[in-house]
Amino acid sequence: MKYYTPLLGLLIFPSLSSVAAPSLPTISLQGKTYYVYTAKKNETLYGIARQFGWDDAILTDINPTLISPLPRGARVYYPADETPLNNNRTSSPTGSSLPKRNIPSDSENEKNLPLTHLIKRGETVYSISHMYGIPVETIYRLNPGSREKIKAGDTLKLQTSDADSQGKYSGSAMSAVKDSQGSQSSTNKGENPEFYTIKKGDTLFQLARRYNTTVAAILAANPGISERNFKAGDSIKLPASGTGLTMVERIDSTPKVVGFELYKAEKEDTWSSISRRSGVDEEDLRDANSDIKNLKKNTLISVPVIEKDTTLRSVIEIDPREQTIAGIEQIYNEVHGIDSLSVSRPEIRVALVLSDPNSKRDLDFTRGMLTGIHRYQAKPYSINFKVIDASQDGNSVVSELQEFHPSIVFSTNDRGLPSYLATFADDKNVPTVNVFDLKDETFNSNPYVIQLLTPSSYFNEEIAYALKQRTGTTQLIVVGPENSVDQLASDLENLYRTDAVVKLSDPKDLKELTFWDTDSYLIYGTASKKNDIAELLAAVKDIRETNPSNQISLIGRPNWAIYDEAMKDEFHEADLIIPARFYYDKNSSEAKSFQTHYNALFHMQPVKSYPLYAALGFDASKYFIDGLYDVAGDINDMKPSTNGVQSDFSLMRPTNWSGMVNPVVYLVRFTPGNQIEKIRINPSN
Repeated sequence: MKYYTPLLGLLIFPSLSSVAAPSLPTISLQGKTYYVYTAKKNETLYGIARQFGWDDAILTDINPTLISPLPRGARVYYPADETPLNNNRTSSPTGSSLPKRNIPSDSENEKNLPLTHLIKRGETVYSISHMYGIPVETIYRLNPGSREKIKAGDTLKLQTSDADSQGKYSGSAMSAVKDSQGSQSSTNKGENPEFYTIKKGDTLFQLARRYNTTVAAILAANPGISERNFKAGDSIKLPASGTGLTMVERIDSTPKVVGFELYKAEKEDTWSSISRRSGVDEEDLRDANSDIKNLKKNTLISVPVIEKDTTLRSVIEIDPREQTIAGIEQIYNEVHGIDSLSVSRPEIRVALVLSDPNSKRDLDFTRGMLTGIHRYQAKPYSINFKVIDASQDGNSVVSELQEFHPSIVFSTNDRGLPSYLATFADDKNVPTVNVFDLKDETFNSNPYVIQLLTPSSYFNEEIAYALKQRTGTTQLIVVGPENSVDQLASDLENLYRTDAVVKLSDPKDLKELTFWDTDSYLIYGTASKKNDIAELLAAVKDIRETNPSNQISLIGRPNWAIYDEAMKDEFHEADLIIPARFYYDKNSSEAKSFQTHYNALFHMQPVKSYPLYAALGFDASKYFIDGLYDVAGDINDMKPSTNGVQSDFSLMRPTNWSGMVNPVVYLVRFTPGNQIEKIRINPSN
């Protein structure tokens, strides 16, 4: 009989070299000293052992109740008098030692590729550096010319082809990057994050095995990835080696012959009956007595005495679901908590964290959300809505959120998303919407933060590209005072040849220019004050009358929209186009319907503002609450919105491990026929 020992994925340990004793706090118990390490979220005992050069078997014995992945804050103990193992390590800038991966040998040329990033409109070298945890100077060095300019559609090198194999980049050498103010901000959580470019033929299960982790850990590190969209060319973040793995004790029994017993066959005996009586497999009996052709009475046969040599082995427990598409879909749902909306009448729990509950902005945003929620009374789900006062301390806010268990969180802070909300979002995997702040970039490094208003870098590049494409103009004239913060002017200039750009400080100088019949012109006004805007509008009117055969398009700065009522007639007469993240046309059917619902609930009109806070709250509730129900809580499947009162949303992730941003922007045209065209610009991929 043949016996087989199942192969259950044994760990392979890399080569070893000397390491220094870790700099950790210690305690003494019963005359023995122990190091004490406080675990971060999702760390593993194996990963901690590799980090400090400890014997993972001793570490497991000393901490028998700890099961990987470890909860944040768990204390891990290790005897200080144990001689450290000699692990291979690389040193980080902070002085801590971080492990190298055991990378398989390179057997295929296609696996020896550099890590690259395809630039999207709105991205900067700094934002890409922040996404990958790679120093800005490294990107500049690998990409000559990127210090001066990068453009959408180009590819940036993030690692040279000979840096390592498998197309991956280790970010451990730069776990923190300096921002433009010189402060440090963490860019990566966990141990030794690396990045990998998916190759043709790769699967989630293969990568999990190759890099000593699990499919669940890869999905958790890359919320933008699923079995449905896993494709070659995309980059993913690799979890630290050992993340998510569970070691279990398995009994390995190997049969062994320890002797033979003599047996005299009886008349009725057969090989089968002797096998049943002795408990020895019939095949083994025959093999031990191969010289006996016919079994008959009194034949002496040998009966092997077989014992099992039993040993206890530590092996990796592999989730069998990892090997099937349906199984990975189940794991994906568990990682993202999608089953929470699968009951017969699901409940969507909405938390609104107000930075200043007594402000007109926060009050009207809340009323707008309530107006939207009121529309859902007939829906097949219930809504639990909670308002939290963020003017109290952050710990109190987090305590309320933990008790409430929200499906989604909205924050009205306009000076950066509070760090405690970002931490809560990441720890609890709860989508958290940054409603008002335009400069916050937490979404670049936190996969559960959603930037609702299009960030300035995305906005300016998308608008500049759209203006150039839609107007088809060949000449750019920038009129007005130079403004260092007017990035739109700079982005427009980058799209035209140098000899096709004219800059004028005074609108009166327009009449000195020659307008050629063969050219078309885009005039961009940089002024901000009402009187200066009026002067430019009048000057453009004169130029058009003087040059009736020329195509002359006039573009204003986004903040010109605040004068849409005071200068309505001038705007329409000038056929003005204003770039916008949002625009509230009070005469649209959507706005009139919203005003009716709002007035019915609160017996007042919305507070006039730019943006209209109530309309933003209404659009946000309409999009996210209904949208979450439609996709059973999977924020990755949210579809673009349409027919918003003031704003539409379409979520995208800059990377598979980043948060989400809304890139929807508009061109608002005030037509000569006194109509307002709100032209939505489809976000770039």
